[in-house]
Amino acid sequence: MTYKKICHTLCLTLAIVTIFFCSVCNAKASAQAEEQQALATFEHFLKLGGQGDPSAWNLLSAEGQKIALEIVAQGYIEEMAENNAEEAGQIDIDELIEKLRGEMENPDSEIARMLWEGLKEDIATLDNGKTASTWKAKIEGNKAFLTPPDGDDPMQMVKENGQWKVGIFETLRQIGIL
Repeated sequence: MTYKKICHTLCLTLAIVTIFFCSVCNAKASAQAEEQQALATFEHFLKLGGQGDPSAWNLLSAEGQKIALEIVAQGYIEEMAENNAEEAGQIDIDELIEKLRGEMENPDSEIARMLWEGLKEDIATLDNGKTASTWKAKIEGNKAFLTPPDGDDPMQMVKENGQWKVGIFETLRQIGIL
């Protein structure tokens, strides 16, 4: 092999190695950016939810919203059954859930305010004086798992339409609280 061919091969090898390392560095930077976005969304949720702000609803995952609506609807039907079992038995739960969804999507709704007012202490306890930035994030595809500093069960998050959403109800269901 001539000196010129050796130099050419060496330059080509260095170029390939450089491209590889740049792509690895870019992937790592991208993963860190995703982790920071997930943590920022969670911290915003903790702030709004901890204040009892109904706009926290928009930060819940679609599945989390569904679970919350099912819980509220079931509670409504059970309460109604105590007073009038016949009328409670005639309620169309799907129709009730859609009505409740409309209420929850309106931050000025009395039902939305009552729900978030009831949840604010639980959410504040979840934060427990720590900021979400002290939590550790792990991204797996379109899911993120945020682990608190004490190492308790991780909070699930999911990326929907390019935005991170909080999976608090999915997490509670998975660990057996719901």
